[in-house]
Amino acid sequence: MTQSTEDNLKLKSEFYKEFIAVQKRISSLGKEQKGYNYSYADLTQTIDAIKEAIADSQIGYMQSIEKQDSSSTLVTTIFSSNGYEVKSYYPIIPLKMKSANEVQSFGASVTYSKRYALQAAFGIATEDSDAAEIKSAKKNTHVTLSQIDAAETKEELKFLWRQCSQEQDKERELITQKAKSIVVLAECDANEVDLY
Repeated sequence: MTQSTEDNLKLKSEFYKEFIAVQKRISSLGKEQKGYNYSYADLTQTIDAIKEAIADSQIGYMQSIEKQDSSSTLVTTIFSSNGYEVKSYYPIIPLKMKSANEVQSFGASVTYSKRYALQAAFGIATEDSDAAEIKSAKKNTHVTLSQIDAAETKEELKFLWRQCSQEQDKERELITQKAKSIVVLAECDANEVDLY
């Protein structure tokens, strides 16, 4: 290996070691902003989380826009004080906003792109509150025999089967047997088969 290749590998290694430490200090972001039918972690939340994580490191970042023909690309550069850097490219997709002029729409597109590009570059997850609630509820669910007895449809049984905890093999077997019997009875009714 040449000296410059060895030096570059050393810079790269130092950068990634520091970057891994930064990523460990970033926690997932809560979705605190409200959209029309959704919640999201905004750009300010994202930047604040990154600033906090890089505060005691030798890592920094910058974002710039490159114009190529009729499209624009957001370039996110994460760099180290040792001179090593990594770039990622995110296309700026023009948003169509009803009550905004072209400049305002472009600004909104840039903000949107910055948020997603930073979250991707730093590996920041946003909290999926719906999934978290479902997962939490599922962990605490214990299906009872009376629930299984009360279930009358395949859909109710499917729901109960999914709610069973990992230790509920007996309950899952009962649910499966009851679902099979419901299917057999439904087929008999559909075919008007006389069981006698």
